[in-house]
Amino acid sequence: MLDRVWLREKAEELKEAYRKRGLDPAEVDALVELDARRRAVVTEANELRRRRNELSEAVAQAKRKGEDASEIIAKVKEVSARLKELEKLERQLEEDFEERWLLVPNVPHPSVPEGADSSDNVVVREWGEEPQFDFEPKPHWDLGPLLGILDFQRASRMSGSRFVMLRG
Repeated sequence: MLDRVWLREKAEELKEAYRKRGLDPAEVDALVELDARRRAVVTEANELRRRRNELSEAVAQAKRKGEDASEIIAKVKEVSARLKELEKLERQLEEDFEERWLLVPNVPHPSVPEGADSSDNVVVREWGEEPQFDFEPKPHWDLGPLLGILDFQRASRMSGSRFVMLRG
């Protein structure tokens, strides 16, 4: 998984990676915006916590001096109510961000050709001569289970598609 700081600093690089993979780079902008909103809410909540602590100290000092602290207590209640709203918003923004962040693909190496899937891959080099058979060879996904050395069904239940388990 990529780092959030990296997202903020290298959003353009991630957009380019999205373009290379055939994905919509606007998703990166949405992620950056969501992260900025969450950070702004966190900053405001921290400021309100600081203010609440100051007001609570002022209440304690007023009570020690025997003064009326009802006005300060009302302010503390206002600040606490706003803080409660911000904490709820912060949790929601964090959940939304995490949900989207987990779907961000890794950035491909610069040498990887652009394309939507593996059919756009380029053969870099080949080694040896391709063997010629007098029969139709079976692909590994058919031959492996017949030989009892590959288990695609069990692997897909464990880790999803495009995985295989070796047996024996």
